Amino acid sequence: MMAQVLVGVADYVLRDGDPARAAMLLGAADAVRGAPDRSMPDTDRIAELARATLGEAGYQEAYRSGGGVTMATAVDATGLGATG
Repeated sequence: MMAQVLVGVADYVLRDGDPARAAMLLGAADAVRGAPDRSMPDTDRIAELARATLGEAGYQEAYRSGGGVTMATAVDATGLGATG
């Protein structure tokens, strides 16, 4: 479930103009899930659009930066956590 939320936030931030963060969140979704899962059609669309903007090397770098996200840190990775 959390991986699906991360993909949804990736879509949101991509539409908001931040393809690097979207790619990072896709990497985070795969890290939380434990493996890539392309059963969500949005995942491929988000990745394709982010790659078109960042280039393959930029996309891969941003994607890999999400690899350390865990269930415990997933909410913080979205950047949407509550602020004081």
